[in-house]
Formats: sequence, structure tokens, C-alpha cells
Amino acid sequence: MVTGQILKTFWERVVMPHFWLPLGLRYYPGRVNAATKPRDVLANGQFFMTSRTAYTRIGTHEAVRSEVAEDVVIGQRYLSAGLKIRMWWAEELIQTRMYTGFSHLVEGWSKNLYLGSRASFPGQPLLQASAPFVLLAGQAFWLAPLVALLVDGAGWAPWAIGLSAGFWAIISAGLKVPLWYGMTYPIGVLMLVYLVLRSGFRGRRKIEWRGRTYRGVEDGRSGSKAVEGGRE
Repeated sequence: MVTGQILKTFWERVVMPHFWLPLGLRYYPGRVNAATKPRDVLANGQFFMTSRTAYTRIGTHEAVRSEVAEDVVIGQRYLSAGLKIRMWWAEELIQTRMYTGFSHLVEGWSKNLYLGSRASFPGQPLLQASAPFVLLAGQAFWLAPLVALLVDGAGWAPWAIGLSAGFWAIISAGLKVPLWYGMTYPIGVLMLVYLVLRSGFRGRRKIEWRGRTYRGVEDGRSGSKAVEGGRE
């Protein structure tokens, strides 16, 4: 199910649209429902339904216990087992609050971006390596007018910035965020860049999530792990 997102704080409303849009483009229902390759599917960890028979067939969550992005991999296991996957829009039926503020958001996306993007291209090392950088490169489109305005006062830049703000206002409205947040899109873009770089830098070395610190992570799988300030 594609769930509705509950966004309450300033940082949730500024940053989340910039992640939710590429996710929606990458994994939209039509693509997932017609998928023939594992790289085109995932199970939404926020909410998914399955029969006990199918769940047992793919090995239950026990089969993905070593995965950091386990919802991505569990969806791939369903497809690989020859099971049908169906994704539906359900924003009015189910709502989820992914993160509860700035530090929680930074921690969560630092965990998911690098390893999640690698897990989404199983057996394709070139795509695994390039996926985070493709996401980064896309941000140049939004930052170019701002840079042009600051560097040489390009006459076209204010128009481009205005159109960009309008676009992000529409995306924000789709997530039930006030329209004026569209004007904060440069902050959202810069935060996305920061989080991609942070996630890539930490990558396999260290992942922090809900009081736990995981070390020795390879391609989305947790190897040895140490727990700091939490419990196993």
C-alpha cells in the first residue's frame, strides 16, 4: 500500500517531499504491478498485506533479518518466488509518520539512502554504485537557477526559481503540506544533497537507528554489529 504521510514539523515538511517524489517515480503502482525484475519492486514496510502461505514461502522476515532495507528485499523475494505483488494508493485509508523531527529524519535517511539504493539493484554492481550519485545529479536542475542568480544575476533565474517554487508547492499540497512550503524548496534540495553525502560517507562503516549502531554492513546486509545506547 502507498500510505499517506503525516508531516508535522518544519523539517519534515521541508525535506520529505524531496524524497517522496523520487520514490514515487521509482516505485509507482503501475510499474510495481507489472514488474518482471526484482529491481522494480519493494514491499512498503509501513504497511503490506500477505497470506500466511505466501509469507512462509518466502521465508518470513527471518529470511531478511540481516538486511538493513528489509522491505525492499522482502518484495524482491516475493517476485523471485513467482508470487504476485500489487501496490495500491491508500493515502486516505492509512497514514504513517515516518520521522518525528530533524534528528530522527537525518538518522533515518542516512540509514536508508545508500544501502537502500544498493539493495534496490540486486546483482547489478554498476547501478548499485551509481544510484546515489544519480539522485545527487538530479538536484543540479533545481540549484542551477539559484547559482545563476547569485553569480551573475541572470535575468531568467527569478522566473526559473518562481516556477520551481510553484512546482514544489504542488508536490507539497499533494502531501497535505501548506502551499507556502514550496518556497522552501532550496532548503529541501540542500538537505537532500547533505543526506545523500552523509549516507554515502557512512555507508558500510556505520549505521545508527533507534539507539542501535550497526557496523560491518555490506550491500544492505548487516554483518557484525555493536549496539550503543540501545538493546539488541
